[in-house]
Amino acid sequence: RASARDSESTHTHTCICCMLRRLALTLTAAALLAAIAEARRLYRLCAALRHEIATQQSLRAAERAGRTVAERRLRRAASVVNPATCGYRPIGHIESCFVERRGTPRQGLLVPDARARLRLDPHVVQPAAALEGLEGFSHVWLIFEFHENTNAAKLRGSGGGGSGGG
Repeated sequence: RASARDSESTHTHTCICCMLRRLALTLTAAALLAAIAEARRLYRLCAALRHEIATQQSLRAAERAGRTVAERRLRRAASVVNPATCGYRPIGHIESCFVERRGTPRQGLLVPDARARLRLDPHVVQPAAALEGLEGFSHVWLIFEFHENTNAAKLRGSGGGGSGGG
């Protein structure tokens, strides 16, 4: 009889252990499914946020580009250079290999292959006569105005320079 009780006790213990294992597996599976559902929700949320960020960045870039184009058109319509504000009559303009200010080096020596060209206005000065004898010099100083600077209005409003941007 003791052996039967031990056997029955062992069998009951084994059944309880099996039930506990099944319960643990069921709870683990439920927790895993809940974690997977939460991960999917977070993934969709991140995708939506990435899309919203890209949309907002695109809108700001278009807004900036439109504002820049509008400011350039206004300056051209109001005559690009006003001798009253710059104090001299321009004899030409500079053309650079850089078409946007972003990416243009502040120090020319950092990009030695980058070149710019001075285009003299033949209505103002005779280019050949103006450049005569220039080859005898090692350097040329050019006085310039950033007439296409989109922050020009801000700079004029703050006293014409300083650390106000530009």
